Formats: sequence, C-alpha cells, structure tokens
Amino acid sequence: MIYINGRFLTQSITGVGRFALEICKSLLSRGIEFTLLVPRKYQNVLENPNGFNIKFVGLGDSHIWEQVSLWWFISRQKDVLLLSFTGLGPVFYKNKITTIHDLSFFHEPKWFSKGYYYFYKFFTPIAAKYCRQILTVSEFSKAEIIKYLNINPGHVTVVYNGNSFTESYDKRNDGDKRFILGVSSLDPRKNHQLLLKAFVEVSKKTDLDLVLVGKAEKHFNFDFNMSEIDPARVHFTGYISDAELRKLYRKASLFVYPSLYEGFGIPPLEAIYYRCPILISDIPVFQEIFHESAIFFDPQSAADLEQKILLCLNNLDKIILSDEQRDFILEKFSWGKSALKIIELL
Repeated sequence: MIYINGRFLTQSITGVGRFALEICKSLLSRGIEFTLLVPRKYQNVLENPNGFNIKFVGLGDSHIWEQVSLWWFISRQKDVLLLSFTGLGPVFYKNKITTIHDLSFFHEPKWFSKGYYYFYKFFTPIAAKYCRQILTVSEFSKAEIIKYLNINPGHVTVVYNGNSFTESYDKRNDGDKRFILGVSSLDPRKNHQLLLKAFVEVSKKTDLDLVLVGKAEKHFNFDFNMSEIDPARVHFTGYISDAELRKLYRKASLFVYPSLYEGFGIPPLEAIYYRCPILISDIPVFQEIFHESAIFFDPQSAADLEQKILLCLNNLDKIILSDEQRDFILEKFSWGKSALKIIELL
C-alpha cells in the first residue's frame, strides 16, 4: 500500500505544494492507488475537487503532526510505503521516499529565521539517511544534495517540475501589454530588492508598472527598501488564485525572475506557456532548465538588469519564443513525464 503525506493540501499552493498536487493528480490519472494522509482537524473543512482517497489521522497540523502523529500512524501499518512530496515527512521512518526541493538554507543561512534554519539543518540529513530514495527537481539540486549531505548519487532521483496551466490560449487576442511581472514568495533569495532598484531607473524610461505576485512568510529574514520607489508604479498583490495569476501572465509585457538560488523555478515555465518573454538571473539551475528559452542577466547587478529590461521591452517581437521552441520546453518539463518517472521508481 502507498500512503502520501497530504499536509500540503491544508496550505496555500506555492512551488513545492504545486509539485505535490500535480504529481498526485498525474499518479491518480495513471491508475496508481494511494491514500493521502491529512491532519484530522481538516476532516470537515477540506475540499477535494480531485477525488483523492484521503484518510484523516492524528492531532495538530504542523511539523509536530508529521514527526509525531503521522509517524505514529504509519509505523503501526504493515508493508506500506510513505511518499513525501513536500516537507521531510517523519524523519525516522525508513520505508519512505522523501523529496528535497533545494538546500537554500545550507547555501545561505542568513536568508532564513534561526528557527527555520536550525530545524532543517538538523532534520534534513536525518531524513535523507532514513529513506529508500530521495526525489529532487533538478540536476543542480541533486548536486547540492550530494555535496551538502554526502549522499550516494544513486540514492537521488531527479523528477522535474512542470507547467500546470492547460487552457487554450492565443496571445494575439490579449491586446496591449502594460506591465512587468514577477511571481514568487517575498523571500530574500528571490532577489526582489535588486529588481526594485533596477525598476527605479526603468520607470523613468517607460510607462510600464511593476506587478509582484507572492506573499511573505515569517521564516524569511526580509525587508523591502521602498524609499526610492513610486508606490503608484509598483503593485504587490499578495497571494492570488490561479485564475487571477493566469490573467496576469496573459497581460504582462515581460516576466522577470531575479532569484539568487532555486531548485527549479516553476513561474518562468508558466510564463512561457502564456507566450510571455522571460528575463531571468544567470544561475546554474536556470541555465540547466531555460538555457535556450530566456534572456539572462547578472543577479548581482542592478545596472545589468535595468539594461536587459529595456533591451527586452524594445525587442519584444524578437525575443518571444517560436511555437516550436515553446512546445519543446513545455513537453520536456511536464507533470506527466515526472509522474511516469516516479511510477518507474516505485
């Protein structure tokens, strides 16, 4: 029997939650039988539009639920495998497959609160040791896991992210595009401060506004310097629904993703689906995923970002991917392919 850690169903969907949800949907569509384990407190409030088989177990809903309630339930079962697509799962339970999306907290501890950093620094190596296999979302993250956790390469399987949007779409029907778009958590490694600094100069040379989608989390050490920013030109939306996000992708002139560190980076792939040109930071994982599909800039240089934004805005027709280029990358990185790789592993 296969159980899946379903705590992600109780949280707002971000990148790691998207991975878990889409993989579960793809496994279900391919006839793989599994049960999602979810904290009991959500038994009467959790919606289940995808028709998952859900079992509500244990008290609480935090990391303590994973390490105590989930562990207690799963350890009493016989011949079961536990899959955790987000979080570490119960770290001392051995018959599990766990997912490590990235090791940003090892790479740069100052980006995170002390509580978050020390929790994951202590428990991640244990979870990596006590599992059947580790999933991760890029060759870059696999290399980081091998480096920081001293893991045998054969113990790590790369399962890429994909694009979740599938609506029929023709960019030519959208009319004028009137803003620059960024989509990510308000997290210091996402490098928004550099984007804001570059936009101060960009805003003097174009009438386009900047729209930033995403929410702040308490475990991030981050604060914006907005002293030089015209508040009428920069719009923070907070967390929004997929329907609202689709509208922004369709209407954006340019998508900018200035991250300093990523495990994969789903939003640029979504922007590509909506035929929005992408301008992204020149970091190893983006070269791995998007090397022929994006314009790159130095994530340490506001001047270079400013120059590249203006270059892109002045050459939009030339940098939009052809249908063949777009279809190639969307086919290469798909949830269906990733689900098949997990099924092969199982």
